[in-house]
Amino acid sequence: KKLIIRLLLTMPGEYYHLPGYGAGLSPKEVRTTADLIVLRKFLEVQLGQQPEIEKASVALTLQNDGQLIVATRAKLRKQDQQISVSFPFQAVSS
Repeated sequence: KKLIIRLLLTMPGEYYHLPGYGAGLSPKEVRTTADLIVLRKFLEVQLGQQPEIEKASVALTLQNDGQLIVATRAKLRKQDQQISVSFPFQAVSS
């Protein structure tokens, strides 16, 4: 689970030796439902690039209060086990 949460929160370029790593999700971002399609695909690609993950899927829900729920499901290669992680990103009001 830590692998997925780290990927979601890491800004791209934060690890100099892994320039393409990280989704850079932040609660300060304002999102629309149109953004969700692109974001879901981006997250699935990011997760699929991880050597520990064989297959991954992502479901995104944007709630009325602006909270984004990222629900991931991944199959790990070595342990042959499924893990699920659901992580809320609460929008911050200005």
